[in-house]
Amino acid sequence: MFGNSMKKNTYVLSVLLVLMVLLCVSGCRNEPESEILSGTYYAVGDYNQPLVPYVEVNTEDRTISIGMGDVVDYAERGSFKIKGNKLTAETQNGNFNFIIIDNKTLRYIDNSVTDFILPSNMRFVLDEKH
Repeated sequence: MFGNSMKKNTYVLSVLLVLMVLLCVSGCRNEPESEILSGTYYAVGDYNQPLVPYVEVNTEDRTISIGMGDVVDYAERGSFKIKGNKLTAETQNGNFNFIIIDNKTLRYIDNSVTDFILPSNMRFVLDEKH
């Protein structure tokens, strides 16, 4: 009488243990966060010097500015977060999404700001001269 009940309890405990281990393993497989360097990233392409689109990143306070060139006063400003290799900038008018290629290169994906248009897949490279 007790033998059958013990086998059932052991089976239930074994199944629960396996489920707990699976949940822990799947929860621990978070993608590592990519790293980028602070500084100004300029768009790669054929642009007139003062009109090169840029992304300015400050990793200390997690702030970001996105502009259409040094002579244009307006820039989208806000904060950013990184998940895996995706950088999401949350600005005053919407979000901008980038892929982190390496710690000195970003690739623009898209944004939710209708009056601030950048070509998809635009690459931005860190300016190491300044």
